Amino acid sequence: NRVSSGGLIYWRSMRIYIGYLLTGQSVGFEPVGDGLWDVYFGPLKIGHFDERCTAGEKDDYLTLRV
Repeated sequence: NRVSSGGLIYWRSMRIYIGYLLTGQSVGFEPVGDGLWDVYFGPLKIGHFDERCTAGEKDDYLTLRV
């Protein structure tokens, strides 16, 4: 998954904010539980997100948790 110029990844009809500093770079997702994903930049884990949790956010927008 490549990070867009706005720092977003578009995945499974959702937008996930990764960070604009990684614009143009590839990141990978690894499933770690039911709806839980770790996010990697190369061998480094840079955060995680829960695809089921959009409380207080738009339904299609998630933020990476570090």
